[in-house]
Amino acid sequence: ATRPRAGSGGREDPDLERALAWLDDLDAERRRGALTEAEYGVLATEARQEAALELRARDQEGVALLRLVDAWLTRAHQSAPQPGLVTPAAPEPCRDRHPLWWAVPAGGVALAFIGVLVAITVTGRATAGRQTIIGRVGASSVTAAAASHGDPQVIVATNPAGLARSADGGSTWSPVALGAPPLALAATGEGFVGVTAAGLKRSLDGATWTPASEGPALTQIASSRGGRALVGITATGEVLASSDGGSQWTTFEIPAPAGATGLAVVDGASPLFIVSTRDEGMLAGSGHEPWRSANGFVNGALPTVVVRAVHYEPQSGDRFTSAGGEAFVGAVYVATDAGVFKSVDGMQAWSRLGLVADVVALTSSAAEPRTIIAIARDGAVYRSRDGGVSWA
Repeated sequence: ATRPRAGSGGREDPDLERALAWLDDLDAERRRGALTEAEYGVLATEARQEAALELRARDQEGVALLRLVDAWLTRAHQSAPQPGLVTPAAPEPCRDRHPLWWAVPAGGVALAFIGVLVAITVTGRATAGRQTIIGRVGASSVTAAAASHGDPQVIVATNPAGLARSADGGSTWSPVALGAPPLALAATGEGFVGVTAAGLKRSLDGATWTPASEGPALTQIASSRGGRALVGITATGEVLASSDGGSQWTTFEIPAPAGATGLAVVDGASPLFIVSTRDEGMLAGSGHEPWRSANGFVNGALPTVVVRAVHYEPQSGDRFTSAGGEAFVGAVYVATDAGVFKSVDGMQAWSRLGLVADVVALTSSAAEPRTIIAIARDGAVYRSRDGGVSWA
């Protein structure tokens, strides 16, 4: 729908623009099925309450804003695609102009509120009031975190000064004596693996660590959920994989993108590697062909190319099948300089989550795959028990 304008002289109204941007996000999220009707109802109710408070302060100008949003929603409802219609999405410029998949999910539900419609403002105040800091790591500049797949209460986080461990789901933390702290962390079926300047180190419980092997000089590491496979990126940009837990490594022919900040691996007959970067956003590939953009398309595109961390949760309960029959199972979460985002359709579209924090690390446990732990730059720890919908 065409966006209306408000204010004198036809100038754009900031509150209106923020409201419509959030409406776009909610509409896309609901259309893809990323939000259930129950989850959507909760968010819509809370948004209406906060918007009503904002509009009272606007007086007659707020009433005009409300009418413009009503008009936008009416047009959006009239132009909504019919069930079964597959809409092509044009890819954005990227290294390889072929996207991961070309089709978007069929069908959609028009975004509409029952009764009087109000503007949903994205000021951050409403969301911040619904989020809770559950603990603090005790150090700033956290660079990576991992939750135990066997015990979701055990979480480890690393920073330039050392390693910290929580045994109560992130509420309290204690330092771990490890010498050189890990540059990167990954949870495995047997515990944890950490990348240090002296090589790989392993731990069953996050408290006691032992050398695993000298191995390659890695800066990023990720593990497959289904086995002992590890994938890493070296300081020189090589992409390596190990099928035996890190004893032997194979080098892929395609180097890693520059400025990698995180790494995740999607299990499958042909594993998919997902890399977050500081200046190209999200990229994905198999290691055998050029990296492809995973920044999303049109209204579902990430609003930034500065991505600080990526986390893939294969057991989130999400499943997407493209028009060509290609399936993507699970959810991908990213922390960016513009907020935290989630994709459930193979990174064709991203939805902004409601957490307002300077997040630099994300993780979850196979034992509780819907529980997402987010750690901010200052060490504040946040938790969502519903896949990122709420953080209270």
